[in-house]
Amino acid sequence: MKKFSLILLAISLFQISIVSAASAKSMLYAGETLEKGQVLTSSNGIYSLIWQTDNNLVLYKNYNGSTTSLWSSNTVGYYVETPKGGDGSYYGYDRHYPDYVGFGIMKSIYSSQTWPQALGLIERSTGMVVYRFAPENWTKANYASGSVPSDLTGDVLNVQDDGNVVVYNTKHGNWYPVWATNTAGR
Repeated sequence: MKKFSLILLAISLFQISIVSAASAKSMLYAGETLEKGQVLTSSNGIYSLIWQTDNNLVLYKNYNGSTTSLWSSNTVGYYVETPKGGDGSYYGYDRHYPDYVGFGIMKSIYSSQTWPQALGLIERSTGMVVYRFAPENWTKANYASGSVPSDLTGDVLNVQDDGNVVVYNTKHGNWYPVWATNTAGR
């Protein structure tokens, strides 16, 4: 009876691991969040993007029993400061720490300027984008001169089977990249 129980336990654990690998999420859509400690995993299970509890977003390759970091946002302990006192009598600064990874619109605290919706590290209580993965910089470096798309709004993040993490604009029915880790094939 003891052997049967152990075999039954082993089979159920094996089934749980198959189910969890098959149901691993590889995409993050606008309106969804990636909380600290949560992971997005490529469909093939080799690449994992995790927002660590230290505020660092890291892409790992898990292959042949070893784990390698391929890319990092370098945002350990990251925060921004904004002036206190909305009446112009500044008396110090408020610190804003990110609570989740998601898509947000970054607004200037000094003017009415806004930037396109992009992937960012966002503070929950204020909705402030504390750190933004800038599509305007990435597209200038990765598209030929004169071919940068006019709409750089990002609305889907995909952890791909080739090891690249890509933010796409899908609003016009034709997906095109607006930001990526540039880690394909590594």
